[in-house]
Amino acid sequence: MLNDIRIGLYKFTLLVGLQGLELPTFNGSTLRGAFGNALKRITCVERNRPSCHSCSLEDVCAYAYLFETTPPEGAERLKSYDDVPRPFVTIPMLKGKTHFHAGEELDVEVRLFGKGIDFLPYVVLAFINLAETGLGVSRKPCLLKYATAYHPVRRTEAQVFSVETHTIRSVNEVMHGSDVLSNLPAKAGIVGINFLTPLRLKADGALVSSIQFQHLTRSLLRRISSIMAFHQGIKLELDYSGLSERSRQIKRTKDLSTWYDLERYSLRQDTRMKMGGVVGNVEYTGELTEFLPLLEIGRWVLAGKNSVFGLGQFDYVVRN
Repeated sequence: MLNDIRIGLYKFTLLVGLQGLELPTFNGSTLRGAFGNALKRITCVERNRPSCHSCSLEDVCAYAYLFETTPPEGAERLKSYDDVPRPFVTIPMLKGKTHFHAGEELDVEVRLFGKGIDFLPYVVLAFINLAETGLGVSRKPCLLKYATAYHPVRRTEAQVFSVETHTIRSVNEVMHGSDVLSNLPAKAGIVGINFLTPLRLKADGALVSSIQFQHLTRSLLRRISSIMAFHQGIKLELDYSGLSERSRQIKRTKDLSTWYDLERYSLRQDTRMKMGGVVGNVEYTGELTEFLPLLEIGRWVLAGKNSVFGLGQFDYVVRN
């Protein structure tokens, strides 16, 4: 049933304005914050309301669905606001560049999951607005030049928006789980994972600073099943207890990872919050074949806490 997950990948090309642009080294929090503020500006009709909950338009509002996603009625495992996976992630630029000159282009990626894909036109409008309003602490204005949907497996793309036409087009460029799972290796005995952005996992109520394979497996099982249940109405029929138990047999044979500290300011909670996590390369050895589908879907939907900011982005290679 992992074949049925739907993922939309969208690249937003911004043209830097005359004032240039300054972004922090890790810009995931900046991009997500600007996106959320812009989406609320263009959709919210009751801006003085402290939250979307109980708003008469909550069930049809793009901002409410994407940013203040509530647990489904009757949900047993998703009991709080923070338990619900948002149907999107922002992917930060990882090249370490912080200063952009006038006329330069920069690409921002947003991935939408399941029903979240239906709100793509609102996402494009939000990026038009955030570019005009400005990015970064100094709110330097930009211009949304293009919005492009792409399919990494088929190696195709389709233009959703162009500043020349100023028109949002409907496209059908959505990646399914079956697209990425069809060519997995038949056998895996060694897997090397590169945690590209801080991975925040908890075990026994505490953040994990040294990632064992069972930590990652448990996180991916929870995140992927929750995304599919809440945003696609699909309950995964997986051997959760068996997978979790067998993941404990996987050995960590090389660990070059480290802890990377990050902070962000939360407007909702009016405080600075820690977002540090594990980055770097880790190698695992064992009977890994059955875990490849989780790793493959996970590399597109990310893992761990605070994934909407682009945390928990990873890539992997199979070595036999």
